[in-house]
Amino acid sequence: MALGFTEMEATVYAYLIENSPATGYRAAQDLDKPIANTYKAIKSLQHKGAVIADDTGTKLCRAVPYSEVLTSLESAFDRWRSKASTALSRLQPVADDEGVYSLGSRQQVLDRVRTMLGRAEDAILLDAFPGPLEAIAHDVVEATRRGVTVTSQIYGPTELEDVEFVLNAHAEELRRWPGDWLNLVCDGSELLLAFMPSEGDGVHQALWSRSPFLCWAYQSALAGEILAARLEQLLERGASTAEMTETIARFSRLKAHESVGYKSLAERFQS
Repeated sequence: MALGFTEMEATVYAYLIENSPATGYRAAQDLDKPIANTYKAIKSLQHKGAVIADDTGTKLCRAVPYSEVLTSLESAFDRWRSKASTALSRLQPVADDEGVYSLGSRQQVLDRVRTMLGRAEDAILLDAFPGPLEAIAHDVVEATRRGVTVTSQIYGPTELEDVEFVLNAHAEELRRWPGDWLNLVCDGSELLLAFMPSEGDGVHQALWSRSPFLCWAYQSALAGEILAARLEQLLERGASTAEMTETIARFSRLKAHESVGYKSLAERFQS
């Protein structure tokens, strides 16, 4: 049904996969469906290329193999996607505003995160549980390959390269949360906060914004938390003052006042 079939069409098509060839009358009887509705579904399935009918007067029909149907549907989708892209590209999108918007599904969250990672130019701060981090791992790596600095607070082992990771010292305690979180700010100018169930496509709460002030405030908070976690680790292993000083200097680039978003905010409101 998600591919565009009605419930009746999906039912009849599934029946014909296992019972072809068959007449519409037999399908209606076996499925305990109205004969008129069954024939209507068969006719529609023929139009969609999912059913072929005998042309010798027997009124037999059979299901087209699902692999052919899926290929046909994919080709049709690509054609309509291309037409839609051409038509929509002629429209002029409105400029970004400073609103705070809710996201309604896990997939919508991940899609928006991937878009954010793809357009980041300078620095990304990320705070992610293992599940969401794994889902966006490829996009994080691609960002680092473009020269974007990625710094992340994590809650379990990871094999990602070229990313400054800080393992939260209280990771096990935080795992008591009933779900996963995925939070990030890109270039100090775009923010997403999401708390999602560990399974399924729902969200407990997810917000996205391009408010310069909110992005500046969150980047400051997350940068401070990540630096504090790293310094705590260094203190626990007896690191030298020089090493801690070097760490503070290395993390200084995360400061909000160095971000693209903050500079834009300062220029906008300076007297």
